[in-house]
Amino acid sequence: ELCRRARTEVAVIEVGLGGRFDATNLITPLAGAITTIGFDHQQHLGHTLAEIAFEKAGIIKPGMPIVAGWLPPEAMEVVRRVAHERAATLVEAARDVAVDASSADGAFQVTLRTANGTYGPVILALRGEHQVHDAAVAVRLLEAARQGGVNITTGAIEAGLTSAAWPARLERVWMPGGRQLLLDAAHNAEGAAALASYLARWHPERPALVVGVMRDKDTAAIVEPLLPRVRSVVATAAPTPRALP
Repeated sequence: ELCRRARTEVAVIEVGLGGRFDATNLITPLAGAITTIGFDHQQHLGHTLAEIAFEKAGIIKPGMPIVAGWLPPEAMEVVRRVAHERAATLVEAARDVAVDASSADGAFQVTLRTANGTYGPVILALRGEHQVHDAAVAVRLLEAARQGGVNITTGAIEAGLTSAAWPARLERVWMPGGRQLLLDAAHNAEGAAALASYLARWHPERPALVVGVMRDKDTAAIVEPLLPRVRSVVATAAPTPRALP
C-alpha cells in the first residue's frame, strides 16, 4: 500500500528474518538474491548452516530467477535443491561473474564481467573486500530485473556501484584535527570477521574499539576476532532493554 501511494516504480525489499515465514514472502518478485549465509538468529532459523539456508531459501518462488552469492558449500547445496524443486533459475555469482579487483586505502576498484555485459572499471563506494562479492551479486540481480522488464542501463548499474551509501558499514567519518572514526554494525561472527580483516589490512596501528552488543547476540563470536586488531576496548550499552549491560 505504501509503495502504491508513493507511486514506486521499483522496490527493493529486504527480508526481515529468515525468509520462509517472513512477512515479505507475500510478495512475488521479479528476482531475488541470497547474498550470504552465516550463523545469526539461530533460535529462529536453526543451528546448522543447512537449516538456516533452508529458511533463507524460502524466498524462492516457482520459476523466479534467484542469485546466490559466495555461500558455504552446505548452504549452497540446499539453495540449489530448493531452486531445482521450484524450477527457479539459479545464478551463482561466484561462477557466473568474472571479477578483477585491486584496492587502495580500503576502497576497491573492480571490473565485473558477465555473459550479458562488462561493468567498470569503477571504484566501489562501499568499503571492504566483502563488498566486491556483494557487487557481483547486485550486478547479476539487476541483470535479472532487466530481463524481467525493468529499464536498467549499464551506466545506471555503474553509477549505483560508485555512489551507494550504507551508514555504519565500514563508514569512515573524519573528526576535527584529522582524526578518523570508523563505524561498523558487525553483529555476528561473519560481520566481525569482515571488520577484523579490514582492520588488519588497513589499520595496523590498532585503533581503540568502542562496542555495544544486544543481549540476544553471540558476544564472544563478535568480540574475539576483533581483540587482536585493537589496542583497547570500551564496552558500552545503547539505551534499550535489548542492550547487554
